[in-house]
Amino acid sequence: MNIVFIGNSITQGALLEDPKHDAPPVKAALYLGKQPAVGTVRYSNQGVSGSTTVDFLPQTGSLFPKVVQAADQFKDETWATLIFSVMLGTNDSAITGPNGGGKSSLAKVLMGIETADSGQIILDGEDITSYDINHRANAGLGFAFQQPPRFKGMTVIRLLSLAAGKELSKPECCKMLSAVGLCANEYITREVDGTLSGGEMKRLEIATVLAKTHKLCIFDEPEAGIDLWSFSMLVRQFEAIHKKKEQSLILISHQERIIRMADRIMVIEGGKVGSIGNAEEMLPKLINTADSCVCLERE
Repeated sequence: MNIVFIGNSITQGALLEDPKHDAPPVKAALYLGKQPAVGTVRYSNQGVSGSTTVDFLPQTGSLFPKVVQAADQFKDETWATLIFSVMLGTNDSAITGPNGGGKSSLAKVLMGIETADSGQIILDGEDITSYDINHRANAGLGFAFQQPPRFKGMTVIRLLSLAAGKELSKPECCKMLSAVGLCANEYITREVDGTLSGGEMKRLEIATVLAKTHKLCIFDEPEAGIDLWSFSMLVRQFEAIHKKKEQSLILISHQERIIRMADRIMVIEGGKVGSIGNAEEMLPKLINTADSCVCLERE
């Protein structure tokens, strides 16, 4: 069996001390080689930090030629099965650009709040274009608004239970609230109304999104309207999610600190994709080009 692995930094093993021996493709090949009737396993690790599935498509001409070259090395072994395009890992992306460029509109189209004029929306191989908001949420999409909605008469524990899709116990709610820096005993019975500050609402909304595991979570300018302490907490939460790699994130943001966490960065200007690339490519352009994104000036 011959395998060509594609993927991002996880597949590449970029964060490991010894990727040549510990990267996921290495472990996978060793495991397969021990299975009955598999036989010899050869592989090529084509994981590239910051890449996404789009980079490996033939149309982009980006990483596809290298994958073909890797597969060609197995051509002489006509007796072996070639498994192509195995992707390991998740990917976190940041979307930035000038105000009014269309970032929030894109987020709402993805979640089904607004309807797309054309095209398809594919989530983990599933076409969700025709799905309404509820069906998209059930398919694995999570969404956090730029300005969290308030619900007079609804308690925090009830809101978290609705977000989780099941009745939560007080200890479960307390754990979620503590994770976002809120004292559970003070908030669990409070109403989600105008008595809560912007920072408190942001933390509650993050707790509701994290109450259930998603395939993809979309955060629309999560830093908007919150204080410095809340912003630091917010960044720590995103860093923890990014480190676990259990779900992918799309962060729409103007904040350099948030954008720097992304594997992939997209700039939207005038309703169109102005540029897209991995963090190593995009960050220098954003920071050094004030006209493209004046919100990313260094302090």
